Amino acid sequence: MYEASGAVRACKRDLQAKEGTIESQVLALKKQIAATNHVLVKEYIDDGSSESRFDRPALDQMRSDLKTNLFDVIYFLHADRIAREVVIQTIIIEEMLKHRKQLIINGKDYEKNPENNFSLQVLRAVAELERAKIIERTTRGRHLRLSQGQLMGAGTAATPMCPPQRTRCRPALRRGPTC
Repeated sequence: MYEASGAVRACKRDLQAKEGTIESQVLALKKQIAATNHVLVKEYIDDGSSESRFDRPALDQMRSDLKTNLFDVIYFLHADRIAREVVIQTIIIEEMLKHRKQLIINGKDYEKNPENNFSLQVLRAVAELERAKIIERTTRGRHLRLSQGQLMGAGTAATPMCPPQRTRCRPALRRGPTC
């Protein structure tokens, strides 16, 4: 019987709470592990950490545990749950294979061969493009709201820009809503 680990990287914290993304990913991984009669020994969950970075707490712990005999198999729900950046994902996968860990991505055993390598390269490139497009759209929306005179708060709705109560707007300098 194989000792298995499941790894989850979820999106931003506010979306996690609203949509239950972490719980659904963990549940799906546990079903995959149970279906293969492997025993789950550890979960690595990066909740809200950026997938474009190497210094994610759960990823660091998993990379340390790769060097031990804690588990034989590591499960990922999808390739982009490892990392969206092509370079980072390639390094992590190579590190797992170097330590002779079996890698299961989306229920399929990843073996190092040209076809799987090509498939993962395509998935990595798509994940990286997807991340770049999300950042582009979010930035464009923020710029639009700012140009309309709305302040952006941390996790709050945009609010109209007005100076403090004791100041007066001069008509030539007024930008945004009337004060």
